[in-house]
Amino acid sequence: MSILSKLLNLIFPLRCLGCDDVLGDEKGYLFCDECLKTCEFFRFKSRCRICSAPVEDGNLCAYCRTHERNFIKNISCARYSGAIKEAIKRFKFDKRGDLYRGLGEILADEISDSNLFAIDIITAVPIHKNRLKKRGFNQSELLAKYVSKELAITFAPKALIKVKDVPPQSSLKSPSERKKNVSGAFAVGDKEIIKGKNILLIDDVFTTGATLSEISRVLIKNGAKTVFTATVAMAKA
Repeated sequence: MSILSKLLNLIFPLRCLGCDDVLGDEKGYLFCDECLKTCEFFRFKSRCRICSAPVEDGNLCAYCRTHERNFIKNISCARYSGAIKEAIKRFKFDKRGDLYRGLGEILADEISDSNLFAIDIITAVPIHKNRLKKRGFNQSELLAKYVSKELAITFAPKALIKVKDVPPQSSLKSPSERKKNVSGAFAVGDKEIIKGKNILLIDDVFTTGATLSEISRVLIKNGAKTVFTATVAMAKA
C-alpha cells in the first residue's frame, strides 16, 4: 500500500457497507466479519441457467420453467437478506449514494467471472423524473457507471427512459401485479445507441424479474440484438 493510500485510509477509513463500522483488516467485499456472516453469496452455488436463483440441479428454477423471460440471462450476486439487504436499503433510501462503490465492486466481480456473450454497452434501469428529484440519484445508474468503468465497456445513459411514474414494485406482491405495473412504463431514449447491440442491463435487486423482462422486451423491440441483466441481490431466491 502506498503512503498516499495509507494517509487516505486514516482520513477516510473504509467502513462496512452493512453497519458502517470502520473496517480493520477485513477485506470481505467491504463487510465487517460480523456482517459478512449474514451475507449469502451465490458464487459457488448451483444456479438457474436463466435467472440465477439457487437450484439443486443447475437447470431452471420453477419460475423460469413456467414464465417467459425477455432477457437471455440474469446474474445476481447474493440473496437479498442480512447485511446485503441493509446496504442496499441504506444506498437507496438513506441518501447514501456513496455506497455504489462497494456494491458496484461486488457486481463487477460477479459479472466478470460469468460467461456472457460479448457485451457492447451497459445501461441501467431508469427511474421517473419525479422519483429522481426526490431521491437525488438513480441507484441503478450509479452501479452501472461503476461496472462500466471496471469492465471497460461503454455506458449508455440515454438508452432508456421511464415514461410512467408507477407505484414501486416493492409495494406489489404478486408477479401478475408487478408485470402489469411496469407494462408501458419504459421507452428507448435513442434507438441508434442500442441498434444491433448486445446489452447488459443493471439494477439493484431482482425479485420476480418483471421490470428487467419488460425493459428487455422494449430494447429488443427497438433493435437491440440481445439483453443480459445483472443485479447485486435477488429477493426471490
